[in-house]
Amino acid sequence: VYSEWTPGDARQLSTVVYHQAQTNMTSNRTIYSNNLGLLKNRVPVNISTNFGSRNLVSSITWILLDPTETSFTFDNLFIYGTVRFAFSPAVAYSAVNISMGNLSSDGSANMYIGYNENVISDKTAFVQFNLNVYAGGLAVFFGYLEIYGVTVTMEGVMDRAYDIVISNGAQLVLADMYDTNYTYTPTVYFNTFDIRSYGLVTVTSFIGPRYLQGTWLTVQGGAKLVGANLSIAVQNLTVDPLGRVSADYNGYVNDAGAGAGVGVFASVSIGATGGGHGGRGGSAPSHSLFTSAVYGNMLAPNMPGSGGGSLQPYSASYCRGGYGGGVLVITVNDTLFLQGSLTANGHTGIGVINGCGGGAGGSIYIRTNVLSGFGSMYVLGASPVNVGAFSTGGAGAGGRIYASYQNMDAFSGTTFANGGVGYSEDGAAGSILFQQKDGNGSTHVSQLNVTNKGSAPTKPPVK
Repeated sequence: VYSEWTPGDARQLSTVVYHQAQTNMTSNRTIYSNNLGLLKNRVPVNISTNFGSRNLVSSITWILLDPTETSFTFDNLFIYGTVRFAFSPAVAYSAVNISMGNLSSDGSANMYIGYNENVISDKTAFVQFNLNVYAGGLAVFFGYLEIYGVTVTMEGVMDRAYDIVISNGAQLVLADMYDTNYTYTPTVYFNTFDIRSYGLVTVTSFIGPRYLQGTWLTVQGGAKLVGANLSIAVQNLTVDPLGRVSADYNGYVNDAGAGAGVGVFASVSIGATGGGHGGRGGSAPSHSLFTSAVYGNMLAPNMPGSGGGSLQPYSASYCRGGYGGGVLVITVNDTLFLQGSLTANGHTGIGVINGCGGGAGGSIYIRTNVLSGFGSMYVLGASPVNVGAFSTGGAGAGGRIYASYQNMDAFSGTTFANGGVGYSEDGAAGSILFQQKDGNGSTHVSQLNVTNKGSAPTKPPVK
């Protein structure tokens, strides 16, 4: 059904397809839906809030179940041409079980899975449509799952996807996930997880640490895995050249954290201090005798970097301090082959005038049997906001890196935890500690590296 709203702008109205319960099961049960590309803009819709008012939600094709049934099985689903597709129980919020066979799309369609809906793909899943699974929804993929060139957002739970591939620029967003009992589910289990061809996986952490647990995780060149407080536990982890695992800018926000930068009223406008973590944040003219605090454990770093100070009260006419770096905790039973990068850097901040402090670097905590490759690990503090010739803000401090291993098989990579460069004062260096241990956990070799790449504090040394 189409409706001409304005010349040249045709949009699909809501369409409802009623599925009646069948006494005898039939074969070749196929759904085909094509909107012919008339809905150009993909607008996310949380269908969980619209079960009782489907007629008020435009441009969605609803599959409405018969009041006597709680399950629906079909062999083929073909959705094309920017169609927006959703299921709905006859009674709002009642449980629905949907079993899908072959899936086919052109990359433009959208599917929505709402609260208390269990959608099961019983064959190899090659997802070429945008998919939103909202909190309380469940998407079950038996075995192989490839997400190809589209965006999949999981606020519900993704289950039994044992071999996962993110490819061709696809994005998988693992939000804070809740199952059909509305229980928080922080862990994603898998056998293999391969992020390739400029794929992006983002793992949010608004409640607490998130966990990726499996056998083999690979981040290929051009691909990226992003987290805020991310714990990875695998048998083998490979990060190829130009591949990246990042917690950049995902630590404490501006003016927050155990080493929060100290702000200043915008009327004074002579700078806020940088955030602290592995070292102290850089001072500013307004706080020349004060720098942000040091915290965390260099033997087990698991704290985010603190945010830089802001001009108060914050507005778009001033500037905001930078966020700190987040946390990466990586446990590898066999080999960590690092040729790309692991990063948890602080952020410079934003604004239209100078004076706000940089964020501190975060934490990288590694435990592995074999460490090899020529990649990099960075937990850098950020420089202050600078939109002119100079900035009066202090820079963020470096974060912390710790790596324990039994065999460092020709690892020749680079590691940096230096602070940012500030106009008033640079941020202090963080800590880098590598320890070789035997199978019993006894330490044989320890190497501690604290360097700020030539940047010294402006204050005299303590005597």
